[in-house]
Amino acid sequence: MRLAALLMALLTPLAAQAESPSQASPPSQASPPSQPSAKSTGAVSAQVRRLMNEMDTNHDGVISREEFMAYHHRADQKVFDKLDTNHDGAISREEYLAPGAGRGSMESRAEHFRLLDTNGDGRITREELDARRNARFDQLDTNKDGVLSPQELRAAQNALRRDALDPNAR
Repeated sequence: MRLAALLMALLTPLAAQAESPSQASPPSQASPPSQPSAKSTGAVSAQVRRLMNEMDTNHDGVISREEFMAYHHRADQKVFDKLDTNHDGAISREEYLAPGAGRGSMESRAEHFRLLDTNGDGRITREELDARRNARFDQLDTNKDGVLSPQELRAAQNALRRDALDPNAR
């Protein structure tokens, strides 16, 4: 279960930090497309298959940048709106750190806010989240072909697993 949370944190940092487990969005209720064979995906995990099902909206077996960004916009919308309590289109440091706004220690949440507030103005905007998502996509797209394959997601999951077992591995 911890690995699933880590993978989601990699792919959806704002949602992973701001939602509590009871507030997490349920998986898509749509019928999943036919699964690629274990041989073609290198036996990807259930979490990777679920992410592929949720993100790969055109069912071509890979996740384009547009699909990746659309998935995160959907996932972030509810969290962003919840945290943006004054509805000004940005999440202030006070809103992000407010009691009940997220989980984790105050120090870890403050550090996460600092990472998301890339221009240092004390506010997280959707544009800052989009820039971070684009950078995350580029990091995950290890072969630089413009799409994320199940194998690339599995590699990210394996890296998270290694880091979880040995935090000094970074």
